[in-house]
Amino acid sequence: MTTNSPSNGSGRSPTWTSIRPRTSRSSVRLLQPFIRFCEYFNTDDPETDASLLFGTITRLEYASLPAVPDNVDYRAIRNEIRRIVGWIVRSN
Repeated sequence: MTTNSPSNGSGRSPTWTSIRPRTSRSSVRLLQPFIRFCEYFNTDDPETDASLLFGTITRLEYASLPAVPDNVDYRAIRNEIRRIVGWIVRSN
């Protein structure tokens, strides 16, 4: 199977490798407040909890973007966030 995308020999397009460091720095910056929050409850691995919380919030946000505000299920969003924060708080 052949592809029309250029390759740098690693099977990845040059664009992917050039934006990877920027997205990594950006995600670390975005995760910092979540990591600090999670450190209060889990000193062993707050990064994992922060990543799960951030991923959940991001998923909920993106799922709601195309919806009209009156059609967003705010109760479901609140329930998911309460559940994951509850897991983080009781993680030890």
